[in-house]
Amino acid sequence: MLRLEAAWHEALASSLSYFRALLQSSNSSAWKPVQVLPLTSSTTAHDAPSPSSSQGKLGRIAADDVKVCRRSGKNGEVFRAVAEVDCGPDVGIEDFRGCLVTPETRPSCKSASSLWADQIGDRMVEEAMTEDLVDAHTRVTRTRFRLGWPSSPRDAITISKTLIDHRTLVDISTSLPRSRHEPAYLRPAPPYVRAHVSLLAWFIQLPGSATDLTPGKCRITCFWSWNPKGAWAVGGGVPQHLPSLMVGLVNQVRDGSEKVPVLLDYGPEVSFGGVSYDPVRVTLSVGYAIVAEGHLGEGHVPRRQVEFGISSTESWDIQIHVKTQHGEESPSTSWTSFVGQSPPISHGGPSPKRLIVRFCHAALTEYEELVRVKVSIERTSSSASGVRINGIPVTIEPMSVHVDKRPLLEETASTSGISLRTMSTMEPMSVNRMSSERRRSVDRSQAAGKGIAALIKRNYICMPLQ
Repeated sequence: MLRLEAAWHEALASSLSYFRALLQSSNSSAWKPVQVLPLTSSTTAHDAPSPSSSQGKLGRIAADDVKVCRRSGKNGEVFRAVAEVDCGPDVGIEDFRGCLVTPETRPSCKSASSLWADQIGDRMVEEAMTEDLVDAHTRVTRTRFRLGWPSSPRDAITISKTLIDHRTLVDISTSLPRSRHEPAYLRPAPPYVRAHVSLLAWFIQLPGSATDLTPGKCRITCFWSWNPKGAWAVGGGVPQHLPSLMVGLVNQVRDGSEKVPVLLDYGPEVSFGGVSYDPVRVTLSVGYAIVAEGHLGEGHVPRRQVEFGISSTESWDIQIHVKTQHGEESPSTSWTSFVGQSPPISHGGPSPKRLIVRFCHAALTEYEELVRVKVSIERTSSSASGVRINGIPVTIEPMSVHVDKRPLLEETASTSGISLRTMSTMEPMSVNRMSSERRRSVDRSQAAGKGIAALIKRNYICMPLQ
């Protein structure tokens, strides 16, 4: 398993380096414009006569507003799509987080709330789901693509990393390398042909995040390089697909992707067994275990804490159920909760439309190896916003302004608007953190490891993957 984990780390580190190199070459003549064929009306946004930016929202774009370029890369051609969108003061980076870090929102559908029934999501994706969590910001995802007759359906297993601050979001995905040590659930299975995604990266820059960004505009950049495998991969062409993909993302954000509940963080004594999102019910369901204490270092959050983000403009019903290994009563099943209003980016600024929900669990008793927890976060139809936990209304507490000690991105005069020096520091921060978390997990007691392997739904969680 160590070889498999090392290969995963290497694949993610390589994709981060590749992304950094592509940004560095943003002004290079190697990027050639791509003439995209005209798209049908179903793939373009409608020209609504409403100045959305003046209402504080994200504006609309059409496929013609997306600039597509390509260049040769180490794994074949890589395509870049860029669009600048009107961006009102009410738009925050959390508006983009929900749809980019939640695979279940990626398949294409019609907007339920839009007067124009805009297309949202990715028209090429049939289904997407989270298979595993490495940490709160790194996930293993299965994506199934529909390319059209006579092509066989494709699928891809990718590892994704999300880097985020108040005005910038980077989400990078790359295919996991094939290995004879890989778990059975990651192996190809008919009728799907396993495609290889060299890089799929989203780079979101809100106003003020870059010196070369037009005032009142946000810049959305997408890099995509993949090999759908096979001569009959009809419909797998990236250049023709990227404009509709960008339009779909903008429509998805306009449709309210900030309402998608997301997992924000969790401590080192928490082992996740499953995460799923139901876009119809707007429900996030998670299962995790509080594991026996081993030789664990100090974490970035309390050891047994789990943190979620939900919209402050909606009404939410949260259910949490905790039980021990054998179902008996125990002090280790106790927990406390906190619901707070996410603080403004700066002192005196408006508060984001985001609530922080935290659950803190008690330590295990001497002879216990784990307790299992199920959490369901569901949006309700109530007209008044608020949060209920196990049916009981809770008070929303204020939170102080958080100042990042280490900014994710910095302003530069380059077209990319990203500091390459800062990007070079992100790689060890993210990948090495994954390695350290896994090393801490390996130090758990052998008894705890056996208990987890026997009792949690999927044994591969204890490879261990956090």
